[in-house]
Amino acid sequence: MDVVFSTASILNLFCISLYRWFQIVRSPETYHQYFTKTVVILLIISCWVVSFIIAIVPIYTNIYTTQDFLINRDNCRCDFIVNQWYALVSSSVSFWLPSAGIIYFYYQITMCAIEKHRADIKHQIRRSTFSAGSGLTQIANLGTFSSGTQGLIDPLAAPDSSSRTSYSSQYQMGSLNRTISTSPAVERNESLRENINAAKTLLILLVVYLVCWFPFFLTYIIDSFTYNVVPDYWITFVFWLGYCNSAVNPFIYAVKFKEFQPAFLDTLGCLGLCTCCNKDVRNFNSSAQGVHFREQHTRTSTTEPKPNAV
Repeated sequence: MDVVFSTASILNLFCISLYRWFQIVRSPETYHQYFTKTVVILLIISCWVVSFIIAIVPIYTNIYTTQDFLINRDNCRCDFIVNQWYALVSSSVSFWLPSAGIIYFYYQITMCAIEKHRADIKHQIRRSTFSAGSGLTQIANLGTFSSGTQGLIDPLAAPDSSSRTSYSSQYQMGSLNRTISTSPAVERNESLRENINAAKTLLILLVVYLVCWFPFFLTYIIDSFTYNVVPDYWITFVFWLGYCNSAVNPFIYAVKFKEFQPAFLDTLGCLGLCTCCNKDVRNFNSSAQGVHFREQHTRTSTTEPKPNAV
């Protein structure tokens, strides 16, 4: 079960990085078509099936260890002595291959975030230039520089017509700004920016993941090829260091990712560990532009009206 849970934990981290890569780099517009509910369920099942196969089959058939260990082993001890081929295969499935994928995906996401940041700076410069000239453009579209236009530029001239023209131009400029701010392209950019910000936080998971698991699997390979060379205290240290990754991941997700907080609270509420969780009504909305969570909090007082969803 040690091998099962450790492998499943790492494979789930791989699937999360794969999802983020599709969401930000590969197909930000259509990633939801790939990650349907059926696909997500199959990915979760696959992680656990592979974990059980890589652990249960070799261990229960005794093909994971050496012949000397099978002959001389003590039934009162639970030593995990592996042979070279199992060390290579199991570590490749459990760590090396998923880690290569995780590093690749996060590298692509980081490059996308840098490009997006540079594009945002250029967009802000162009937007400032556009805003400076948009007022004159709107005035020109309203007509010639008659008394109304002159009144907009000079408030002392033609007060009656200028007020009407000024109000009309401001209304049209406001409509233009609202159209630009609510356009699908802008919404997609905002959603992509939010996803990139979330992906930046995932780097914390990557660093913690490598710090916790890399020493263990490196020691795992070295010890299988050089028996009794690695000190026992170091094996014990990296053994528990790998466990720490699975222990701290839930806290990192709960603190750094708001989208995981409703799931944690709902799970704790179902387990009866969090009584306040039942007071929250959470709606989940997934669209092509991204994933949005809305929370609606009920109130205990019957005299106060129920607030709208945020």
